[in-house]
Amino acid sequence: MSRGMMPSQQKLAEKLTIMNERGRGMLTRIYNIKKMLGNPENKPSFLSEKSLEAVFKHLAKKFPNIDSKSSTLSPIQNIKADVVKSLSLYYYTFVDIMDLKDHVTDLLTTIDACQVHLDIALNYDLTKQYLDLMTTYVSIMVLVSKVDDRRLVLSLFNVAHEFLHGAGDTSFPRLGQMVQDYDHPMKKMSEEFVPHSGPITDMVQCEYLSQDVMEKWIIFGLMLCYQYLQEAKAWDLWKQVLQSGYIVQLCRDEVLHIHGFIVSFFETIKGHNMKKKIDDVREFQHSALQTSPGIHKERRKFLRSALRELTQIYADQPGLLGPKALYVWQGLSVTRDEIHWLLRHFDNPPSKRHNIKLSQEDFVDRQLPELLFYMEELRGLVKKYNQVLQRYFVQYLSGYDSVLLNQLIQNLAVCPEDESIILSSLYNTVASLTVKQVEENVLFDFRGIRLDWFRLQAYTSVGKAALILKDHIDIAKHMNTICFHTKMVDYLDQMLVETSDLSIYCFYTQIYEHQFKQCMEFPAQHRFSIVFPMICAHFMNATHELCPEERHSIGTTSVQYTHWFLKEMSDEVNQVITAICEEQCMLSDKARLHAIQVDPGTYCNDLTEEDDSSAEEGETNTGKLKYVENKKQTNKVPNISQNNGEQPPTSLVKTDSSMDSNIKDQTQESDRVVNNDLPCDSDLKNNVGTTQSCSKTEGENCKSMDSESKGDILKSSEIKVDTTNDNKTGDNSLVLEEDVDKPTAKSIPCESLNLEKDLEKNVNTETEKLTENENVQPSEEENTNENIEIRTKEKGDTVVVNPDRDSPSTESTKELCYAINYCNVIQVWEHGFVPREFFLQHLETRFNKALVGMMMYNPDTSEIAKPSELLNSVKSVMNVLQGLENYVNIDIARIFNSVLPQQTQHIDSFTGEKTITANYTNWYLEVLLRRVTVNAGQNPVIFSPNHKAFVSIQTDGNQFFAAEEYADLTELRALAELIGPYGMKYMGERLMNHVASQVDELKKLVVGNKEVLQKLRTNYDKPEVMRDLYRQLTNTKNTSSEFSSLVQNVDSVLLRMTIIGVLLSFRQLAQEALIDVLEDRIPFLMASVKDLQHFVPSTKDLKMKTVVNKVVNEMSSASGLSCDVDPTLINALRQQKSGETARENEYEVACLLMVFVAVAIPKLARQDSSVYKASLEGNVNNCHCLALAVNQLAGALFSIHGPGDVHDRLQEFLALASSSLLRLGQENDKEAVKNRESVYILLDKIVTESPFLTMDLLESCFPYALLRNAYHSVYKASAADV
Repeated sequence: MSRGMMPSQQKLAEKLTIMNERGRGMLTRIYNIKKMLGNPENKPSFLSEKSLEAVFKHLAKKFPNIDSKSSTLSPIQNIKADVVKSLSLYYYTFVDIMDLKDHVTDLLTTIDACQVHLDIALNYDLTKQYLDLMTTYVSIMVLVSKVDDRRLVLSLFNVAHEFLHGAGDTSFPRLGQMVQDYDHPMKKMSEEFVPHSGPITDMVQCEYLSQDVMEKWIIFGLMLCYQYLQEAKAWDLWKQVLQSGYIVQLCRDEVLHIHGFIVSFFETIKGHNMKKKIDDVREFQHSALQTSPGIHKERRKFLRSALRELTQIYADQPGLLGPKALYVWQGLSVTRDEIHWLLRHFDNPPSKRHNIKLSQEDFVDRQLPELLFYMEELRGLVKKYNQVLQRYFVQYLSGYDSVLLNQLIQNLAVCPEDESIILSSLYNTVASLTVKQVEENVLFDFRGIRLDWFRLQAYTSVGKAALILKDHIDIAKHMNTICFHTKMVDYLDQMLVETSDLSIYCFYTQIYEHQFKQCMEFPAQHRFSIVFPMICAHFMNATHELCPEERHSIGTTSVQYTHWFLKEMSDEVNQVITAICEEQCMLSDKARLHAIQVDPGTYCNDLTEEDDSSAEEGETNTGKLKYVENKKQTNKVPNISQNNGEQPPTSLVKTDSSMDSNIKDQTQESDRVVNNDLPCDSDLKNNVGTTQSCSKTEGENCKSMDSESKGDILKSSEIKVDTTNDNKTGDNSLVLEEDVDKPTAKSIPCESLNLEKDLEKNVNTETEKLTENENVQPSEEENTNENIEIRTKEKGDTVVVNPDRDSPSTESTKELCYAINYCNVIQVWEHGFVPREFFLQHLETRFNKALVGMMMYNPDTSEIAKPSELLNSVKSVMNVLQGLENYVNIDIARIFNSVLPQQTQHIDSFTGEKTITANYTNWYLEVLLRRVTVNAGQNPVIFSPNHKAFVSIQTDGNQFFAAEEYADLTELRALAELIGPYGMKYMGERLMNHVASQVDELKKLVVGNKEVLQKLRTNYDKPEVMRDLYRQLTNTKNTSSEFSSLVQNVDSVLLRMTIIGVLLSFRQLAQEALIDVLEDRIPFLMASVKDLQHFVPSTKDLKMKTVVNKVVNEMSSASGLSCDVDPTLINALRQQKSGETARENEYEVACLLMVFVAVAIPKLARQDSSVYKASLEGNVNNCHCLALAVNQLAGALFSIHGPGDVHDRLQEFLALASSSLLRLGQENDKEAVKNRESVYILLDKIVTESPFLTMDLLESCFPYALLRNAYHSVYKASAADV
């Protein structure tokens, strides 16, 4: 060999490494150029301008010999700068490809001159790098020939460059010639590769090399050296690869229909018996179309089973990863090739001219996610147990490989100095390895060893080498093995990329989406759905440093798809949970209705004033009471405008029969939802039976029920009944988010009333049982076929449940939760996705919307669910969500702590939408209480202190509204549990604002009648004067433009005071419900609050004492405790702006207001609706609420405006009121005294309910005998009515 061709000086190893890396970069760049020029939206805009079409035609016709002085090209002058700027990247990419072509040609010529012997079994790296360079070079040149407008781009840039700089680019002549020469790339390259044809045929199979790569070696190699197709060995390889498929990848999703490409190439060649070869290729194509899809389908089926077994073995015995590591790489490589084959052939169907109908079943693989999942699981095992591999192969390298290498080196007869230095260095490096280095996490780097061996292969594979490698096969094979072992120590991540990279999905996104959607539609594959976002982490492997501009777009695509996949998975889980929640709410509601039917309770309405025959079931000792079975009736608030001319909101309310008010409601006995004191896991488990269990007979009926999705918001669990057809059963609807189409879910038996009980049977199951046809992953622990006995708490019945018959919803939940719980973090580009947190956030959002949706609140129709029903539904949903913790490692209590407190505020701080608190507050104040205060004539609603509820009385045939079903102590307790102290405080503040507005109107009336009221105040002890003044008050005309007469003023005062009393009575009832809930929830804290209220810390500083009292009172009021003066009312009155009274003495106005009320009370005796109902302990027109209104208003007004003389002012009120009432005894007008006794009782209630007045004071002003006779009279009249 001549001096100029010394192999050590040619640096073949270094050149091959660099040229391959640069070739991959050029392939990526020309791929991007082809995609951009092929898309009208991405290519430069001037290439699409019609005004330049003549220029483009001229350039295409004259290419490459273009005369820039031609007048046809003059339009380019106007856009020359834009052309140079926009096309420079394209142009210089072609220039770089031309340079690469020159260097490849030089390198191949050098390899041929050195007579390099290539054998992949000996010089593996040298042969592989040579063949990779050949296929990369062919792929580049083929892609160049497929670029649209390549001639136009190059010539346009050159002309613009000449216009801009005065001369064309120096590379353009050669570049133009290259483009012309490679219009038929294979023909040109086959001529160039004649000198290099020998080494390509000397090739054998390799263990874990990509089959796609080897097929391209064979196809492109034998196309370039088609003369060797005469040899039998080459022909067999040729036949085998052409029958395995009909698509060959060039770069990413750029492919060749290889048979047609070969035929078109062979048709340009004369001789060599090409006609027969063309016929053979067409025959191979026909065979590939007919047989290859089925073969690859069966191969994927086999790989699913094989990889599943591998993952199970390695997961159980990770120590086998060391000695059996090759199986991992083989399995991953073959599987990756099958995925690539499927994507290429599915996206590029054959032409219809072949008249072969392919079966789509061979390409639509429903179980592909399972195969992908096992690939990721194997990758995960390699990463998890990387130290196992390192320990094994470090010991192998130092304990065996180094010893054998030393022996082989010693056996060399001749070893030149350069080769000897390399071999000695390799031996010393391998022999010095220790396990301690692995234990200390030393960073290994054996790239130097592998590059030295690559160099040695190049030195010893040339002709006339001093040490010929093919004469020392043992040392060659052993060194190849050592290189593989070193990769197992420091090259694991790169090995995973080489053997299992699936970044190809980044370029087949439509297929990727289709496969994911197919996975979500196939429940057996749900647990493998997590593989799709995990594969997105591969996308960045497709980038190359020579094409940095695509990193951002590919990275963004990977992040977007990861987000979309996780979102869809979360949505799917939530839809399944929706179905389960819907079933639980229906079953819980059915159990509750069953309990009501067994013991309907005593919350009923007073008997109507019509004939006794109109009364229904539910009679009590106090009278015939009307029990409305709301399961078959829909209650609506009638349109009051038809009766009284006023227009309150119409309420359409769906209700159920209420429970007995004297019994502690079941809500307290079951698990509760308190916003600041959430139930623990054990509480939820222990209380399931009390809220949701039903009898065995009822359970049998429940099994036939189907839960259907009816809406886009989560609705209450109450049963809605079509009143037009009693045969139609009710239906619940639960949807956890708007605009979600939820699949129908079959119901589960009543005995399985929460997700825990439903799912408990397979808690330890991590995989599905494999069906024979679908190859579903089997369970690690098989469930026994023994039945499980479940005993319900309420009835004690034993129900036999088969654990193998879980509901579809349960199984879907299990599988999807397994997928979400599979991995902790998915690293995609520069982002980290935590599937559990992702799911948790979506679940939190849906649960938040669900809580409001379950109210079924419709502002237009005023339709709303009862608080007890909403609470029951919320508990059912919470039980289901609590059961998720068995399957996903998430903290459900965190969701409850985040979402439930938000519902205690009037606005959701996260979404800005109205909450449960806001909606219920609005409904109670604007619908229910307005119904109480406005429509007092027909079907009145009475506040009953006896029943502790607002009770409806039906007096006509209009549609009936049962107020007690929404405003009794049971419902308000449920409301207090739902919205908590904060929500009740907000409701109280809104209610007090209404009170304050009424007080402001009262002040206006006082100012308008100030003179008369002052005289009444000073002459209360002069009966004759009082009588004359009262007559003057009711007969004298008023000049005020707002009122027509003072008699209307008296009625207005009574009406407004009654409204205030009703509002305060509701407030009092709500506070009682709140304290019941809090005493049960936080008894020790409530005891401390009571102590503070009763024993306020004493201080000598008067100002400090006032502040302390204010703080203690506000705390007590917020806790539901009653105060002598309501601090919420005081705050509302202070904030109320004064109108006409701004310039008046507020204290005097307050005193005169009490006078006005006192002298107006006798007017109530004239009203028919003032009759006292003994069974309800209240008057029909709610005038008994005046007692609370007088005491609360007096306390608040005189605390704000006066010197604190509440006691004195109420004594004055009592004197005036008693004097006015005593005059009723002297009235001869029967109309004026027809309900006198009922009004007497009002005076007694004012004193009884007052914290400032005593019965001694009352007796001094009003004879007790009158009160005793009044009570006797009204109770006797009530008994007569019954």
